[in-house]
Amino acid sequence: MRGQELVEFAFLLVLAFPPVLVGIVWVGRAVSVYQALGRAGREGARIALAPTCATCGDTPASDATVDAAINQGLLAAGVDPSKLVSPTPTITRHNLNQDTSDPTNYKAPWVTITLTYPVNWIFFQTNYWTNTKINITSTVSMHQEY
Repeated sequence: MRGQELVEFAFLLVLAFPPVLVGIVWVGRAVSVYQALGRAGREGARIALAPTCATCGDTPASDATVDAAINQGLLAAGVDPSKLVSPTPTITRHNLNQDTSDPTNYKAPWVTITLTYPVNWIFFQTNYWTNTKINITSTVSMHQEY
């Protein structure tokens, strides 16, 4: 009877370890997608706030340019931009009044970018596997610096 616990543990380990391992892999994939969305959103926000050129009046980049930067960031991370929940990222530009004469009330423009991406999530249940899509959302806000 001394080895009985060891044999029981070996049987339990063979049954319990694969679902735990699959869960670890899927959680890792979800975290990876979340980080990729954040990096791509920051790159898009940076492009949206960066002045385009000094001779053309520092006009902000167009939404198409911001979308292209976000898509490049997603592709670099191995995330397919065509699978975003909305076809284009949500880009919200906030242009607050700037009063440069009052340094205590100086407000700079800022941008908010929201990206949502579906991730397949496999849940192990008692007698079958279920495949569920979970939407991962990342929101990035960035202020313009001078």
